[in-house]
This record gives sequence, structure tokens and C-alpha cells, in this order.
Amino acid sequence: MSADVKGLKRKLKIFSRSLLMNSILVFPRMRISKQDSDEKVVLVVRKHPVILLWKMILALAELLFGFLIIYLLTSGTLGIFNNMPKGVTIVLILINLMIFISTIWVGYLTWYYDLVIATTKRVVDMDFANILNMRWSEARLNKIEDVTVGASGFLSALFDMGNLFLQTAGSKDEFEIRNVPKPLKVQSIIMELANTSRRR
Repeated sequence: MSADVKGLKRKLKIFSRSLLMNSILVFPRMRISKQDSDEKVVLVVRKHPVILLWKMILALAELLFGFLIIYLLTSGTLGIFNNMPKGVTIVLILINLMIFISTIWVGYLTWYYDLVIATTKRVVDMDFANILNMRWSEARLNKIEDVTVGASGFLSALFDMGNLFLQTAGSKDEFEIRNVPKPLKVQSIIMELANTSRRR
């Protein structure tokens, strides 16, 4: 490990204390696709946990709304299905619970596998839209010219969350990393890695 990386590791000690539900991992023991033998993973960043919490709240609201509709339809309150058999009601409740569980599971998977990985040579943005759809973008550190932070709104300020825009010198001018926790610190680390890479 080079002296620059060791110095960066010391700086990251305070940063790594606030894990935010494993949203930020510093020097994790992991490998990524096409990783060179001398390339080290420095930082792994997931979306802010408030994004996961919001998905859970929406799933819970969907569950409660489903139960309300089932109750109104099967109790005769709306005058519909007054004499619905109990077996049908149980099936509707089970379907509602299955939808809730699958929504929670897919929400968690998309949060967990939607990653930004900074190594000693590149930044990788893995967008995990769903189980069947994943997009992989990467920028070499020596090509990164600027990293800009964009944050707007009360929630961004309250939860220290923002978007990163990486400006590169390559054919893809810019790519965006959304809802990053502690964006100013992540920006600082990526810029320091880019400057170190250019000095080599």
C-alpha cells in the first residue's frame, strides 16, 4: 500500500465511525470486476438510509391501504360483497401480505446493491434498478477533472445527503451519483484519490 493511501486511511478513521447502516464502508475486504492486482477498494457508498426508510414507509402505507380496501369490500360497508366467503377474505389478506413482503425485499435489495465504489484507480457506479436490470458505469481516477456536490431541499440538509456529479475528460462527460450520505466528505475522498492517481 502506497504512502498516499496510508495517509488517506488515517484521514478516513473518523469518517468510518458513522457507518449509517453500512451506507459507507472504508477499505472493505472486497473485490470488484476486472480489478487489477495492485488496485485496492477504498470506499463503498450506498444511498442514504433515509431512502431505504422511505421505501419501507411506502410499503407499510400500501399494506394498510390494502387491508382497508379488503375490510371495506368484505364487511359490507360499501354494500359490495356482503356475503363473501371467509376463504376469499383470507386469500385477499395473504395476497396483500405477499405484496408487502416482496415490496420490502425488492426495496432492500435495490438499496443494498446500488453502490458507488472508489478504488485506487477508478470510481464505479452500480445502478441496481431491479433484480433483472443493473447498469455499471465507471470513470478512471486520472480522467476525473471535477466532482461537484448538488443538494437541494430540507431533507437533504437535515440528513446530510446529496448528489455527486463526476466530470471526466473522456467521452462520457459527466455521470451522476444520487442520494449519497455525507456528500462533501465523499467528494473530498474522490478528489484526493483522483489527485493521487494523476501524480503517479
